[in-house]
Amino acid sequence: MTDPVDLRMLRDLAQAEGPQAALIRLVQAGPAVDRAPGVAWIRLGVSRRMLDSAVEHLRGRDDGETPLLNLPMVRGLLAEAVGSWAEARVLIESGEYSPRAHECLTDADRTCLRLFGASGFVVGGPGSLALASEELADPYLEAS
Repeated sequence: MTDPVDLRMLRDLAQAEGPQAALIRLVQAGPAVDRAPGVAWIRLGVSRRMLDSAVEHLRGRDDGETPLLNLPMVRGLLAEAVGSWAEARVLIESGEYSPRAHECLTDADRTCLRLFGASGFVVGGPGSLALASEELADPYLEAS
């Protein structure tokens, strides 16, 4: 799993199918594999999935007059989420699986939840995905 192509595959799998499929693939790689890079790449894919879902959620919605995606506050939150995600991506793609990369992903995910409004916090909704992603990182953050 140390080959970047395999790690990118984990990110893509997490983005397309969710973290469960990517985690299964990581565990199947065997006990000798350093899981820290895989977890970081999986979280990167999950976070991108949340960003895409937030934009899709907002698409076509309006406040009565203006599409939500055109509101300055919404654009600001989206820019904040994308900025955090992009910082994490740069760190992870450069091979740095530091607490900072995980903090950026957590920030991006939590910002996305605000874009979903109340539906971001229902059981089984985007909040559940964000929580699972954060909990996935916990062992690696505690070890550092």
